[in-house]
Parts: sequence; C-alpha cells; structure tokens
Amino acid sequence: MYSRIAVPNWPTNGEGSYSVHVDESTIPEGCQWVFFSGAPDDDQVNQGECFNFYRRVPSEGKCTSLSLAPRFGYAMCCGDACTVEAGDFPTKPSKRSLPISKSSAVRPRDVTQIKRSPPFSRPFKRDDCAFKPSNGETNAVITYGQQVRVTSLLDCQSTTECTDGVSFSYSQSTTNTFGVSTELGGSLFEILSASISFSYEHSETEEKSYETTYSGTRPAGSKGYITFTPKMECSPKGTFTGDCNDWKTDVEGNACFPVFISGAPDGIFTFVQTN
Repeated sequence: MYSRIAVPNWPTNGEGSYSVHVDESTIPEGCQWVFFSGAPDDDQVNQGECFNFYRRVPSEGKCTSLSLAPRFGYAMCCGDACTVEAGDFPTKPSKRSLPISKSSAVRPRDVTQIKRSPPFSRPFKRDDCAFKPSNGETNAVITYGQQVRVTSLLDCQSTTECTDGVSFSYSQSTTNTFGVSTELGGSLFEILSASISFSYEHSETEEKSYETTYSGTRPAGSKGYITFTPKMECSPKGTFTGDCNDWKTDVEGNACFPVFISGAPDGIFTFVQTN
C-alpha cells in the first residue's frame, strides 16, 4: 500500500518529512508495520512509493515516533515474513527494472534473467562490433539498483542522537541482460557508448570494493543497519552487430552501469531502523 500526505503549516524536519507517532498496541502480536520511502525524482524508471525500506515498527506496546515523507509506502508483515532484510522484502520487487527508453520509461523491463557467462577462451575482438538500439533511442536513462545492507546491527544506546561516523565497505558492479561475461564491463561500456549517450563517469572495472563513512544521525535508543542503493545509468534495449567474437548478435538486451562521482559509486545511503 502507499499514501501521500500534505498538511499545510504542519512542521517538517530538515528532509521535508513529517514527525508522527504510532501506537504499537494496535499492531497484532507477532506482526510489524514496515515503511518505505518513495523513488527519487531523478529516477526515470521507478516512480513507486515502495522504493527504499527504512523502518520497522514492531508490536511492543509503546508509542513510537516515526518520520513520514510526503510520499511513502507501508505494509504489515507477520511471522517469518518479517525476518528478511532490506532489498528482498516481500512487498517490493526482488529486482529493480531496467528501462526501455526515456520516452517509455513507464514500461520497465524485467531483469530477473540476468546471467553470468563463462570467461572467454580467446581475446575479445571489438573493432567491428557495434550496438544497435532496437527503437532508435540513443540516450541512456537514470535509475537505481537494488537496496543492499552494508553494515552489521548498530545500537545507539545514547539518550541523545548518535552522530558518530560509521565506516564500512561496499561493492558495485555492472549488470546486463545479454548474457555477456561480467568480466568485460569495460569493453561492454566502450561498445555501448559508441552509439549511446551516457551522462556520467563510469567505472572501467567490473566489481570493486569501496570504503566510506556514514555521517547521518541515528535516533536515541535506535537499533538498525545502513543500506546502499546504487545509482545506475542504463542503455536502451538493443542488439550487437558485426564481429563480436563470442557475444551473441541475436540476443536483445541492455546494460546498466554504476554512476561514479569523484571516483566513488553514487547512490543513497539509508539507516534502516528495526525497533
């Protein structure tokens, strides 16, 4: 389920969210309310309210505070359905969708069939290999990848907000629906960018770990963990033409590349509160 709220003259926090309270005694025993934030404005594919999972409210008989964005999603889970982590919660898709084009971004394509191909047995020849968009679209589109947990449980035992920085590592990689080896992320981007206009800096390596520090505040007495939702730039749907070595030229697909800013993956870091 999802909702939108707009209360004139009602105070909001620095992020434009409303501070509300939830009576946990109204939640059935063994169940929880779970809340999601809406998709970012620059996401050209996903525009739903159930975008990033950020809060659980269990049935503990308390009156608990909660921040709600003007556009949010919510659901109730019970029993084993409440044991999953951010990124695979049953009320949201298990995979984000890849775009078709800017003009038809409301029709996302399924990427659940992404496969990893074995490494090539001979050097990749790309002089005569090209990418041909199926619908003539030559611009990439912006979307966001899967929300993933990147820290262990964090316990703010202070009586005031915890503001200590939390350092952790996370990784990022290219995805594609061609069945192309993910070891050739750089070669894939080189071929696609010859006919598709990309707007951002991209990594030439397939997967790499990065170190960062989360400096956001955590509520007093809160428990939870930090997640990362990567920003991606995706090609339109198309096929390869010419001499592409082991790449199949009869497979229609596309690829998404992580967006990099100043040498590090761009995206959204979220503190998911679990109490």
